[in-house]
Amino acid sequence: MFQHYPLIRTYIFLFLAIYYVNTTSAQIQGAQYRGKASVSQAPKPLSPQEMENLMKPNLYILSVGVSDYKENKYDLLFAHSDADSIAEMFSTMKGKLFNKVTVRKLLNQEATLVNIKIAINWLEKEATQKDMIVVFISSHGELDNKGNFYLLPHDVIMGNLFATALNVKDVVSGISGTPCKKLILLDACHSGQFGNNLNDLVNVKDVALGSIVKNVSKAESNLCIMTSSIGKEDSYEKRVWGHGAFTKAILEACLKGNADYNKDNKIEINELEIYVSKRVQELTGDKQHPDTPVKSTGNISVFSTK
Repeated sequence: MFQHYPLIRTYIFLFLAIYYVNTTSAQIQGAQYRGKASVSQAPKPLSPQEMENLMKPNLYILSVGVSDYKENKYDLLFAHSDADSIAEMFSTMKGKLFNKVTVRKLLNQEATLVNIKIAINWLEKEATQKDMIVVFISSHGELDNKGNFYLLPHDVIMGNLFATALNVKDVVSGISGTPCKKLILLDACHSGQFGNNLNDLVNVKDVALGSIVKNVSKAESNLCIMTSSIGKEDSYEKRVWGHGAFTKAILEACLKGNADYNKDNKIEINELEIYVSKRVQELTGDKQHPDTPVKSTGNISVFSTK
């Protein structure tokens, strides 16, 4: 038996040698394969334009328009068209002022109280501090007897604004969690000759809408709020315009470049404010006066004309 020990040792040595060679070869081949894979999967270098876009902020838009109410007697003509057009206008800023533009539209039956609040929460979750948020709401607006201003969704119950309408302070507080720039455009005092007069539902005299908006947003920074009218003025819409006066003026200011007073191919907040204010007064025969009660964003650019 002992005489076979050398032979056994030889077999063991040969087995270990073969195992080592095979294992080493597999490791080398695996490394080569991985090396080839890593080369083939290497990210493509960004172009200068792509790098420039990457450094730009992203834009998040919530555009709400309610022309069709559950109670048909409160229907409007063009609130949904206003919201659609504003969303489309800002969408063209992808790759210009902004890297990415993400839009969420809620029109007519989609614009329920719950859906609007969910969308406001979405804005706060998505936007980072370098980005920008735009909220546009075109609907009826109403005051209760405590001076709270409500935006009326599709499913509002007029006898219970507190439970079924959107308090403007919820719009502001809903996006306050991110320190990014925020622009809120409220075309929400529709009533009078182009709809049913809702002011008989409350007993509020000469309430200054600008003061209400200021009070609910006084602790906010990086915020600009433009309203379509002041006090208890109506916001007008006409078939010949195809829009409300406020929206028509915004579209002219940006898409036609009418507000580019300094000819730098950009529309800044101050330029937008000046043009919209003057144009709405012209369109309505001095019956409607837009206001910018809150402007803590600085004179930022909101649109590029080229």
